[in-house]
Amino acid sequence: MAIADPQSVTIGGVANSLPRTGSGDNHGVFTKDDRTVALKVTHSPNKTRVRRSVRLDFSKIAADPPACRGKPRSIDVGFCQHRCTTCGSDRH
Repeated sequence: MAIADPQSVTIGGVANSLPRTGSGDNHGVFTKDDRTVALKVTHSPNKTRVRRSVRLDFSKIAADPPACRGKPRSIDVGFCQHRCTTCGSDRH
């Protein structure tokens, strides 16, 4: 995939540099060196539609709040776009 390397994601006011850690014809993966932040981008064409998705995974280990008990907690954020390959519209 033709996406710049490295990617930068700001979380909580802190910029995270994400170098490319995987790629293929229709996907790219960018991961922080400590593996707490990952960005996954895919492009999935078929006969009538193209699906593009971006997923950001973020995990953090808390010191020991009662709710977490020192276990990793994660947040996943995703975005997906479908586009018609015939007319280019994303409305049908």
